[in-house]
Amino acid sequence: MKMHEIMDLAQKIEERYGKLLSLDKVAEYLGIDLSTVAVLVKSGEMDAVEIRGLYMVKSVQLAKFELDITKMPGTSSPVTKESEVNIMKVTEGSIYSVKSNKNPYEMRFFITFDDGVKRAVKVRGAGEEELMRKKQEKILEVLEEYRSEKNGTAGVRMKPAIPEKHTFREVSELWFKEFEMESRSKGNSYSNHESAKYSLKAVNAVIGEMDIREIDKATAQKMIDAVSVDGEGNYRSKSHVEKAMRKFRKVMEYALEQGYIDRQIGILYLNKNLTEPDKDSRFIKEEVLKELLQCIAKNPFYNTLMNLMLSSGLRQEEALALTIDDLRGHNDLYQVNVNKVVVESASNKYVIKNKLKNNERGRCVPVSEEVYAMLKEYYYNNIKKSQMMKLRKEHGTEKYIFVNKNGCIYNTRTLYRSMKGYLSRNMDNGDNVTLHMFRHTFASYMRDEISLEEISEILGHKDISITLKFYASQTEEEHKRAGAGVEAMMKKLKGQGR
Repeated sequence: MKMHEIMDLAQKIEERYGKLLSLDKVAEYLGIDLSTVAVLVKSGEMDAVEIRGLYMVKSVQLAKFELDITKMPGTSSPVTKESEVNIMKVTEGSIYSVKSNKNPYEMRFFITFDDGVKRAVKVRGAGEEELMRKKQEKILEVLEEYRSEKNGTAGVRMKPAIPEKHTFREVSELWFKEFEMESRSKGNSYSNHESAKYSLKAVNAVIGEMDIREIDKATAQKMIDAVSVDGEGNYRSKSHVEKAMRKFRKVMEYALEQGYIDRQIGILYLNKNLTEPDKDSRFIKEEVLKELLQCIAKNPFYNTLMNLMLSSGLRQEEALALTIDDLRGHNDLYQVNVNKVVVESASNKYVIKNKLKNNERGRCVPVSEEVYAMLKEYYYNNIKKSQMMKLRKEHGTEKYIFVNKNGCIYNTRTLYRSMKGYLSRNMDNGDNVTLHMFRHTFASYMRDEISLEEISEILGHKDISITLKFYASQTEEEHKRAGAGVEAMMKKLKGQGR
């Protein structure tokens, strides 16, 4: 190889690409994959210089490399010479449990190629179905890697081929399957999956049929604006839109991770006209509460459940999970032990989970002697009925205080509808009352009796900031008094008052 040949070729390269070439330009010039060029540089077969973390190839170095390949007698470029390898056998694989919240199971198996080489492989997932899917993907990936090794491009992982178009709906469905399996492996409730599905439905109604690669920040922002308004043009609540935004973000992160897109969407903003439910509407006003207590007085179930929730701040799912053994009375101290909840395990199927919401710790909540007596009386009157006791034994609910007429754990959706119907028939404004409002009302009234720290402890909040967020806000009447006080103060400062 003569120097003038190298310089002549280098000059031709410079005329097209310049004196320094990036690796993608080298790949374009040689007509090979970028991954192959990267391996050649890292292995030292192609000389390169590193500039600020990027490898660049001089035109002279590239010319020398090309002439080295083409001048070898009786051979073509070793880069483009292929050696085909196929898989001969894949073992069934064994599944092991591992210490991981996200992927608690691991599968190990062996791949044997037709040239005798054997590879040990492992994948992790949330369940057997996910493991089998990942196993198939890993088999193709390992085959691709081994073929690359045989062809001189070892160490570079090739991305699986992706069809030209994937709609946002298609990718969101793939993400949801993984989310659902992972969520169930963590013991999350069925309603958690349904909430995610509902949020995705709102997003897909706007951009579901779009090619996911064409969704940019401007498109995403328009989607958020569309989700913010209902069919009648009214602005939805802040929480509704924030859930949709989070699920959209999760799908886009999944798309980037899987290679469906090559960039991420920027920060999205809520529509400034979004409304949040008035905090006063979370509480039951005193006059309504008095009417409600009179309304339920003759119904043993509603009377016991609602008085319990009003006097303790328990969540609906906590109250319905109480057993007779959870009641504690000693030396004029009456408490209920809260350490489990009712959850929806599948559509209209409810079970008891021995874990509180958000992994909160178990707690003992004080109740009045009157409510304590009401709970015991309701339970013992219920189990006196022979038919009911028989049904309770069939469903394993002998010790639960609140069960439905079939002796089963209460279906919270059915309970909500029946309660709404009962209240609307027997009192004014009954339609506006929900069971969760009793929890907010309890905290609101207790602010005048005990400290916010004590309220936070009774409610079971993990952090007092949660309590502050919901219950430190003042009511409308308190705002009016505060406003009058501020006005008086300003007049005094300006010399207009005493």
